[in-house]
Amino acid sequence: MQMARVFGRANKDTFSCKPIKEFVQRYLEAAEVSIDPFARNKDWFTHTNDLNPETSAQHHMDAEEFLRLMSSQGVIADLGKETVAHTNSSCFRNIMRYNKSI
Repeated sequence: MQMARVFGRANKDTFSCKPIKEFVQRYLEAAEVSIDPFARNKDWFTHTNDLNPETSAQHHMDAEEFLRLMSSQGVIADLGKETVAHTNSSCFRNIMRYNKSI
């Protein structure tokens, strides 16, 4: 395994950051099935989800519900609850304007 440290400017669209984009795409080339529970408008993955209904994701569900759905369809994801909770809470403020019942 070869490792390198590279600079990439932070961006709300994580996979638009060049070093992260290249890293992820390298692994996606070998993947038969891939999922992104926080896809926004990226269509690189087999199954996409984003809580924001204005994105082009296939599903607009809570990330944990999406992962349960994928699991029920035979797709297994290993994503710690801490990651999901942190990402959901950091995105929640942006979603409030889309769901008037909150």
